[in-house]
Amino acid sequence: MDLRTRPAYNIPPFKESIIEYVRTRDKYTKCFIGGAMSSSLRWVLTPLDTVKCKMQVNSTKYPTLTSGLATVWKEQGMGGLYRGFVPTILAYCTQTGTK
Repeated sequence: MDLRTRPAYNIPPFKESIIEYVRTRDKYTKCFIGGAMSSSLRWVLTPLDTVKCKMQVNSTKYPTLTSGLATVWKEQGMGGLYRGFVPTILAYCTQTGTK
């Protein structure tokens, strides 16, 4: 059988399926970027959520939000405020990008 001919069950030729794959992939890339942009508010709220969780666990060390932010900043720096940032953003990107 010649590889350039189509079988009876209409499978698209190789070149057309590659083009369709690239178009589909481009669509998912756009959806992922859109999800990242729509979840950009989480980028601002992640430090607040981190301090909120720390306040729930240790309310004597983190009595208020502002003192909690200052304590985490002094002890752990920017990395401490954005702990858990990557999984949060990935979850929001996939969630909003696939809707």
